[in-house]
Amino acid sequence: MPESLKTSTLTPAMNAFAKELPYGQRRTELLALIHSFETTDNDGRSIGWGASQASAFRNTSGLTSLSSWMERVFQESRVRSRRRMTMAYPLVVLGLAFAVFAFLGRIAITPFTELVRSFGVRIPTPTALLFDWNERVQMNFFTVVFVVIIVVGTLYAIVRFAGRRAIGSKYFGWLFRGDTASVSSMASFVGLLFDLLTNGTSLPDSLDLAGQGCGNEYYSMHARQLAVHLREQRGALSQCSASHAFPRNLIDALEPCGERPINLHFLHELSKIYGSRAVTRTQRDGSALGIFALFIVGCIVLFIVVSLFMPLVGLISGLA
Repeated sequence: MPESLKTSTLTPAMNAFAKELPYGQRRTELLALIHSFETTDNDGRSIGWGASQASAFRNTSGLTSLSSWMERVFQESRVRSRRRMTMAYPLVVLGLAFAVFAFLGRIAITPFTELVRSFGVRIPTPTALLFDWNERVQMNFFTVVFVVIIVVGTLYAIVRFAGRRAIGSKYFGWLFRGDTASVSSMASFVGLLFDLLTNGTSLPDSLDLAGQGCGNEYYSMHARQLAVHLREQRGALSQCSASHAFPRNLIDALEPCGERPINLHFLHELSKIYGSRAVTRTQRDGSALGIFALFIVGCIVLFIVVSLFMPLVGLISGLA
């Protein structure tokens, strides 16, 4: 972190402010940020914290920058929490559906299985599958639960790893461009750029630090390439091959034209736009996954009802 950002003038005051907040997400997030700033020089969140503190320390208008930065941090925290809830909701619904299936299997499906087999009628394929699954679950209930937990945990770890490493953006950029994770990372990236440039940090250093702090390795890698391009004076940012990883309006805002400086106001507006888009995308994803989970549960219920009804039709037809 540049020396210009290593000011702790406001840290005690913000620490006291955080402790006055009621217990909850904002208090936890702010205390974690303060601890990060005090203990490390490389954490991306502490970079933005240092930039905002330095700006607030040097001029009165910086206090507004600090306030807006804190609000953006809280917004990013809300987005992360909503994304976790978005992933957890369908898992909870499917888990409850599995518990209900196991319960009904013991009190209803197992006696029904014995009843149907006692009549000696032909058992339809869907019904046979249902009976077989129920027997496996009842005989190996804890084993099945353990396997399900392992599978779900592995899938969750893969998704988290792919998100942090930005594997989708690196290798399938055309497919993952504009997804929720990318929009959220872009909001952090542009917001950090604004804080750093407002504080007087050079554009190459700002690109480097914002790339470290946005939490997306794809953007971090290309931001580092842009910084090298500027340091080596190879020409305009738009001439660098790494510029294709970022929106064109962002590159235009960072590129001075004649007497026109870097458009900081536009950067600030871009940060708010991407933040709003991240919130909207997260809400949309949560609704879509919730509907999908309910659809899966509905299909399972329909399959069970039809499977239990089919042998009754065969039994009635045989008696007739």
